[in-house]
Amino acid sequence: MKKAVVAVGNRSMSNAFDTFNLEVKFNLDLSDLDQRYRAVLALVHPDRFIGKTEPERRAAADQAIRLNEAYQRLKNPLYRAEDFLEAKGISVPGQGGQTIQHPTLLMQVMEWREELESTHKREDLDLLEETLKKRLDFVYQAMDTSDSLVYLYLELVYLTKILEEISYHPLRQTDAHSTHRS
Repeated sequence: MKKAVVAVGNRSMSNAFDTFNLEVKFNLDLSDLDQRYRAVLALVHPDRFIGKTEPERRAAADQAIRLNEAYQRLKNPLYRAEDFLEAKGISVPGQGGQTIQHPTLLMQVMEWREELESTHKREDLDLLEETLKKRLDFVYQAMDTSDSLVYLYLELVYLTKILEEISYHPLRQTDAHSTHRS
């Protein structure tokens, strides 16, 4: 197991990557992240501070909260992408009422949505889902090497949203209901 060096007590930590002393990159070794999280949580868990003063207990609880928040952000690809952009000094698009200016991407998203809306067979829905998941995998891989991070981030957001919509598509709900009746 790699040594878990963590900056939980450092109030100046700027992002979730710093919290776990991780290189700023999108594609993380999630098992390494899990190990680092467990190692540090064992050090700052509030139960370890039961016999300490109130300020020490409060500080430990605050550190555990910050640790948990950073861990959850890094586990979630969308939040990890936001932190990744911010750590690279790039404003996260769409925040603060910003208008998104990527007509090529917006056209592609409209095509995906139209295809989803016109899907009436489970096989077609599965094919669309497979296509979008392949594209999502491409976006994940490109995040660490591309100069088009804003575009990739936006594509990640849209792909994630459409894939979520597919998971709640009526054709999927029909399958779920029919399996429960058997």
